[in-house]
Amino acid sequence: MPAIEGGNRILRGDNTDWLGIRESIRSRAPSIGAPAAALVIGARGTDRAAIFALQSLGSQVLVEAFPDAPVKLIETLDVWPAEGPAPTVIVSTVPASATTTDSTNPGAVLLPLALFDATVNGVVVDMAYKPAETPLLTLAKSAAPNWARVLGVEVLLEQGCAQFETWMGRRCPKHVVLKSVLETCFAAAWAAKGKVDEDGL
Repeated sequence: MPAIEGGNRILRGDNTDWLGIRESIRSRAPSIGAPAAALVIGARGTDRAAIFALQSLGSQVLVEAFPDAPVKLIETLDVWPAEGPAPTVIVSTVPASATTTDSTNPGAVLLPLALFDATVNGVVVDMAYKPAETPLLTLAKSAAPNWARVLGVEVLLEQGCAQFETWMGRRCPKHVVLKSVLETCFAAAWAAKGKVDEDGL
């Protein structure tokens, strides 16, 4: 976006992926604070945003595969490093088709039941938004019903609000945007989730 720095007109880049992820976590699980451990599933560009968002919350980050970041890599999704704590925040940045709960599907990442610690309150974010109900979110619903689940469209809405405020310099009317988007594009997706949260995304 255009900006003035030292009397010179410049173009300044920004990233709202991490803000969308962080604000989705904060709004759906405000009591979670700085999680002791978090898990990122994937190894592409959006993972960097997820890791940055989690670090901004004060979390130690576990990743399935992310060779360039100062984080701990894990080989399987149910074994945590050095018997450390299980994650209370999980963010998936891979397409929904890349994950499965079917052990006979060799072409996708297997999501085991042990992925979730059902004894604690946590939050799971799936960046994929087609379909709205991904294998990860479906597993969370059955394996850890006390975990908050964040649809990919919710993250997109948080990103859009951050972009609006950056460009326009004023607060985004979040509820108006939410209502409009859901009515025109994502009514079916929200119905699959169950309800609209009147206090935020």
